[in-house]
Amino acid sequence: MKLIKLYSNMPTFKDIKFNENGLTIIYAERTKSDRQSTVNGTGKTLSIELVDFCLGADFNPKFKLLKGWKFYLDFKVNNKLYTICRNTEQEKIVYLNDEPKELNKYRKFLYDISTNYQPKIKGITFRNIICKFLKFKKNQYDDAICTTKREDQDKALKRDSLLLGLDYELCEKKISDKEKINKKSNAIREIKKNEVIKQYFDKNDKKLDLKIQNIKAEIEDLKNKLSTFKISEDYTRIENTYNSLKNNKSDLQDNLYLYEKRLSSILESLKINPDIDSANVINFYEQMKIEVPEMIRQKVENVSSFHDTLLKNRQLRLSENKDRIEKSLESIRNKLSELDNKIDEYYNILSTTTSFSEYDSIQERLRQKQDELYKLSSSKSIIDDANNEITELESQMAIDNVETDKYLKDKKDYTDNISSVYMKYAKSIYQNSISGLSIKNNKGNNKNRFEIEPSIQSDTSGGIGLVKIYLYDLLLLTLQNNHNIKFIFNDQHIFSETDPRQIISLLKLLKKINEKNDFQFIFTINNSLYNGILAEFDKEDVQDILIYDYLESSIVQRLNDTGDNGKLLGMTIDLKVKEE
Repeated sequence: MKLIKLYSNMPTFKDIKFNENGLTIIYAERTKSDRQSTVNGTGKTLSIELVDFCLGADFNPKFKLLKGWKFYLDFKVNNKLYTICRNTEQEKIVYLNDEPKELNKYRKFLYDISTNYQPKIKGITFRNIICKFLKFKKNQYDDAICTTKREDQDKALKRDSLLLGLDYELCEKKISDKEKINKKSNAIREIKKNEVIKQYFDKNDKKLDLKIQNIKAEIEDLKNKLSTFKISEDYTRIENTYNSLKNNKSDLQDNLYLYEKRLSSILESLKINPDIDSANVINFYEQMKIEVPEMIRQKVENVSSFHDTLLKNRQLRLSENKDRIEKSLESIRNKLSELDNKIDEYYNILSTTTSFSEYDSIQERLRQKQDELYKLSSSKSIIDDANNEITELESQMAIDNVETDKYLKDKKDYTDNISSVYMKYAKSIYQNSISGLSIKNNKGNNKNRFEIEPSIQSDTSGGIGLVKIYLYDLLLLTLQNNHNIKFIFNDQHIFSETDPRQIISLLKLLKKINEKNDFQFIFTINNSLYNGILAEFDKEDVQDILIYDYLESSIVQRLNDTGDNGKLLGMTIDLKVKEE
């Protein structure tokens, strides 16, 4: 694929006819002497964006300011000419050789004609290939592999592996396996966040196993209860009767206690006898040699007789009370015995039957536990299956690591060769710097199959770092692995921190590359940078003179700030470059 011409339906537009081989320069010059004048806004960077637009880029909303404008790009693929037209009022439609085409279908068409690899590779598109060779945004120069901050490194590495001629399927395999592992790990994390089960997880998930065992035991116990229960429609009445009988028994037991206390008191009273009778009193006096008068003797005998009568009456009364209490006690004990029998009878009924509400309560508890068991068991099963799959995938990734080591060992001559090509490119600019392209097996727990790293000693320097990235893209262009894109188009930002002497060395390298090839090297350059380059030429050096002529003859369009006529669009309008 080569760029031929960029033009528009508007007559004010300054057409750009690209040199079909070698160097093409789009030059922007500041002609005004005041310091506030700049070449920004002349359209040099916009020229790259318009080429990108015609090659299927997303629509930049700023283009809506260009109402009625159409932009055309002629390009060749295998010497066949194509013309693409995009207008600023149709975002999703392009015109290929005057035929309308949906934007996505156009992108597929570009992939088909610009790549040498079929069938289509997952994640590889024309758009993420062309971005290696068409750069105008500053963040496109931040990293050698990823062309934007939003680009996934694993997908960028797969694309670059394809363009370097490496086995992209090794990349695809690791990406696929790691994505599966991540998906399973995410599923496990989501399950463990569930409010019902997260409390049962510890480091080894042992608490979950124990909880499942306990729930199973509880379910079995609830089932056993339900199987032995008999529902009684009279359960409430029986329960009330049972409680009433227990209350009656309690009352009888209280009465029994009182009667037993009273009986005990009577029995104690029956044991009491007079300490001294009349005969004993008289005998006491006789022993003392005291004569007891008859009158006193008679009184003593009367008192004794009275006490005897009183005692007999008391004992008779106590005996009668004792008999009555004993009969009452016997009656109470009989009633208690009958109550115990009835209480036992009702207890047996209640212990083998249940109410509807209690039965429903047990059933509901059983349902809840069964539901909890299902959730926990299902979650555990999913987690166990996921962990098993993760283990298998990690084992496969370990095997793939070994296979990749073997692949790179077998491919060493080839990788050494492309590293040597990159080194020659770098040394043509930085002769004394250690440089090369490192390609290693990435064995980390990630989705990156290879570690691809172009390097030039001291590439932490801004200028060297930018050249390092450009030379890497140049390598991908010149290798022509799995694509037929023949141009590389860069904004002058690639030279923003580069010494003009190194730029001259780069121009010499590009000219040398094209002695046996027919690539297009396209740049936008402002007059400040251009003049800085010219100042470094050695007018007595034949090679420098040739490069000077090469540079001068490569300018295909001169833009300036003298007015609207000097600008790419032929008008003044604020169209800022769309950054990622």
